[in-house]
Order: sequence, then structure tokens, then C-alpha cells
Amino acid sequence: MTARAPLRCTVFQIHYAPEQQGALDPAFVPYDNAGKATELLEFDVFRRLAASPSVQSLTHWGAVSWRFGEKTGLTGRELLAYPRAMPQIDLWYLNPYPFIESLFPSCWVQGHTTHPRFLPLVEQVFLAAGLDPISVRRIEPSHFFSAANYFIGSQRFWALYLPFVGDFIERVESGLPVSWRQELHSSKADPKGFHKGSTYLPFVVERLLPEFLRTAGSDLAVQRVPLPREEAKLNAELRALRELKDRAVAERSTSLAGEWMSRRNRYVKPRTTPTWWAEFSEVLNPSEIVW
Repeated sequence: MTARAPLRCTVFQIHYAPEQQGALDPAFVPYDNAGKATELLEFDVFRRLAASPSVQSLTHWGAVSWRFGEKTGLTGRELLAYPRAMPQIDLWYLNPYPFIESLFPSCWVQGHTTHPRFLPLVEQVFLAAGLDPISVRRIEPSHFFSAANYFIGSQRFWALYLPFVGDFIERVESGLPVSWRQELHSSKADPKGFHKGSTYLPFVVERLLPEFLRTAGSDLAVQRVPLPREEAKLNAELRALRELKDRAVAERSTSLAGEWMSRRNRYVKPRTTPTWWAEFSEVLNPSEIVW
């Protein structure tokens, strides 16, 4: 049996302006992306890094935003401890927003509540890419939620993931009808300007990890990084909702899924406006459960 190469891992931290440098973590390598940002945001950085000499001698690498510590509550040293302890893992990833695991069937449905007309657009995108559009309405287990491009991956992971996403984008660009393609590249995705006028494309790409892990990445060794600070923010009901949904998925139980939706509705509805609930209750309560 061939011995595994010693771990050589680097995480780059993307920043765009001088005032962001004070937030950079000393355990990461600064990556100045000023003037280079494209519509694909972090994924474009991944592709540039993969083609650069910076990562060729590494066994694992990743790139995170300058807001990593703010969003996750982790230090760079704490994050890097995971691949150092288990170098055989091909992918370490995390979800900075664990509450959405309790309240939404999937990251796709969650995206529909923050980006107008997201689900119908993504269904068209999946059709163009040759994927089953019903996938975007599937109930996902909590460990499949990944709402940020916070990855540390082995060379094997990147050799599979980058072509998977690149091929997906190419098929979408060539197969999507013109009107839908124009919408995909429009800033309608960010009506309130929270993401500096981003188009829909990066919000689609950052949600592709579960589809990748079900297909091209199904043989990879994968672990999710726990986030103690964010987990501590979950109250008892959110924890119970997440556990109930995961049981429903594990058992493919329609009755448990119905119970989860009922309990979730009782939790969410009083905490939202009537307008919000009227707009999104249909996607939150599908007439048919998709596994």
C-alpha cells in the first residue's frame, strides 16, 4: 500500500480593500482580489488558484472570505486543526447558518425566500444542465446544507469539483432559453443590494455541493466542520425541528415530514409578517414530498 503524503494545507483569505485587511486571520494566507472579482465571485478565485503555482505542491487547500471569523466564530487555527487531525478527508465544509437546516427543506428553497423567483429559475437551470429539476425541491438532511463556499479540499476534491461546476455552467449557458439566461445574469437576485448587485449565478453555484456529492463526488471522504458559536444560538425548538426533519429523511417518512412542516409552521408563522407568509407558504408546504 502506498503511504499517504504528509499534509500540506493552505487556506487563502480573499479580501478586496485595504480596510478589510484588519479582519484577516494570521493562520490564513491573504489573497488580494481587488479589481479581479467576476460574476462567479469565490468560484472564480478557486479556478485561478487551481491554475496557479501556489497550490501545486499542496495536498489540501481552500479559500474563504475576509468575513470568515465574523460569520463562523472560528479562528483559522481552529479550522486548520481539522485537516491536520484527519488528513485522509477529501473535503471539509461548513454551513455558517445552521438555523436554516431546521426551517427549510433545502438550501434551494431557502434561496427562494431571499432571491426573487429563485426556484422557477433554478428549475430551468437544472433542465438546461441535464439534471432533474425536481432535485431543487428535495428535502435534504441537515448535513447536506452548505450556504457558503467555505471548503478545504484535497487535490482529488478540486480535480472533481471544479470540472463539475464548470461543465454545469457551460451546459446552462448553451441550453438555457434567452429570457431565462438574461434573468440568471441579472441583478434581480439582489433587490436590496446586500450582495453588491450580484446576479443569480453565484447563488446557484454555491448551492451545488449536495448535487456534486450525490454524483461526481460520491466516493469522496467528506466531513462537515462544527460551529459551536452558531450552534449555541439555536434554541430547543430549532434543534428539535432539525432532528425531526433528519429523521423524516432517514426513514423516508411522509408522516414525519408532515409533522416537521406543521411544527415548523407553528414556529415560523408568528415570527414573520403576513405578507412574507403569504408569499412563501406554498414552497414551504409542498403538496408532494420529494426525497
